[in-house]
Amino acid sequence: MRIVADQVSVAMERILVRQNLEEALASAADGQRTLLALMEHVPEGITITDGPDARIRMVSRHGEMLLGGAHAGLTAGDVAGRWRVYREDGETPLNDEDLPILRAIRSGETVRNAEIVQRNDRGEKLTLLCNAAPIRDVSGGILGGVAAWRDISGRKRVLEALRKSEERFRRVFEQSSSGIVLCDFEGRILDVNQGFCRLTGYADRELIGRD
Repeated sequence: MRIVADQVSVAMERILVRQNLEEALASAADGQRTLLALMEHVPEGITITDGPDARIRMVSRHGEMLLGGAHAGLTAGDVAGRWRVYREDGETPLNDEDLPILRAIRSGETVRNAEIVQRNDRGEKLTLLCNAAPIRDVSGGILGGVAAWRDISGRKRVLEALRKSEERFRRVFEQSSSGIVLCDFEGRILDVNQGFCRLTGYADRELIGRD
């Protein structure tokens, strides 16, 4: 009876192991399908790499469309060589070791909101806002890295246009011989130009903040 019981126990353990394995495989398959759906449909650039050479395993469809061409199988350095990468000024080349994904893989750094400029296949310079983090195993070792990046070129153009518009306004405001007063919605004076000071005989510090 003891032998039969032992055999039954072993058989039950094997069944449980098989069930756990099947559940783990099913869960992994579900996770893979979810990842593939994200990489296919999310309107963000997403790059997943293996370490330590940052060889690219996957890139989102949106990311490949932004830059042009397939990335899978290349290293992060290969991508930076083909689609030239610059610092935020758009002129100074960015060294490979300063790429957000390589910083994440090689130093374990979590990179947040780093701005870089990268050329696409059409020769256009895109301003990208990048975040990157290492992918770790259960013991904390770095297996690779993941980077998410977004094209903010349009926003940068708007901000630059606003900056230039503000500069033009300040030149007119400061150089005009006519008196100009800026007020808030409640009628309090926010600023005055020197033309207005000359007309009223008051210094700007005496006027700002008054109704």
